[in-house]
Amino acid sequence: MKRFLLLICVAALYMAGCTTEGDKIYNTYNITPDSTGLVMITNPTPGDTVVALFNWVECNHPSYYCQCPWGFTLDTTFTATVIASVPGEIQDAQVYMQQYSYGSFAPFGPVLHPASDTFNIDFCSATSSFNYSSYHQDIRGNFYVQVSTSRGANIVSRTIPFVLTYDYAVPSHAAPAAPAADTLFESPYGSLYVQWCAMSPRIDDFIVCRRAAGAAQIEADTFPNQNWQYSVQDYLPLANYSVWIKASNEYGVSPASDTLRLTTLPPVVPAELGAWVHAGGIVELQWQNRSRGFDSVLVARRDTLSAFSTLCSLPRGEEYNPPTYYTDSTAVAHMVYFYKVGVVYPTGTWWTTDSVGVWIP
Repeated sequence: MKRFLLLICVAALYMAGCTTEGDKIYNTYNITPDSTGLVMITNPTPGDTVVALFNWVECNHPSYYCQCPWGFTLDTTFTATVIASVPGEIQDAQVYMQQYSYGSFAPFGPVLHPASDTFNIDFCSATSSFNYSSYHQDIRGNFYVQVSTSRGANIVSRTIPFVLTYDYAVPSHAAPAAPAADTLFESPYGSLYVQWCAMSPRIDDFIVCRRAAGAAQIEADTFPNQNWQYSVQDYLPLANYSVWIKASNEYGVSPASDTLRLTTLPPVVPAELGAWVHAGGIVELQWQNRSRGFDSVLVARRDTLSAFSTLCSLPRGEEYNPPTYYTDSTAVAHMVYFYKVGVVYPTGTWWTTDSVGVWIP
């Protein structure tokens, strides 16, 4: 029983020697919470906003998230001013910073043996880079400073809340410079890809322009400044394309980039054409169609004595749901028929390599 009472007394003494402020917990055996202004932070003041400025550079190293050697970058460290009127010599000072106003305080920016009672200490840093101009983020945090003295005391300042915000150091009150056109290529899945790099800050939109050789009309797509590449699905096969990019903001439109040129591949013709004869002489045709950008699909038929003639023209349909089947109810009994399927583009019609034949009983 006496041992149990002794344990209770020890626990009570320990708890009486602890105080809290937010997430900080001090054991008064070796840490003294500052209640008399022994350690004061004069800059920033509670609630201040510190601003990290992005600079426009032309020597960024491309990374997975930043493909271009031009863009915004920052690498900034923020410093607090501390006045420590403590007994004895200051051995070191340590910042404890809490990011996003939650979680625990982590050590940051120690200073060993400050030269005087007034010194500067790093309390926050910001490092980032990107190649578009719509980045914005505010971060709220808290920090405090702990000072250790030659007499074995550890004295802690009050917690300072702050807001870290981002802005741009580069003023831009003019139309953007022309983007740097980088790559134009065609994927085997039926898409044209164009890639580029911005050459100016403060771009609102990009304008991707393309024209097939011989075409009078320029096709242009405008979209917000969020990316460095664009894909086109609606284009002609076996055509010579010219592609260029412009950038725009509230002050105007940039000159055009250098022109990229490409000859597109032949179209993907329908494949795996099959035919089945049902009761009553109904012929069902099915095929795979991975073609894109075409106008329509033609189904043609011939018998053993005649040439192919078009049975029907199927509309293009939705982009990812093109025509893939047809039912022929005009076949005559005791005849052999051959079928083929073609895709129609403004530049011509491409047919399946082989035809498929059926006997009508």
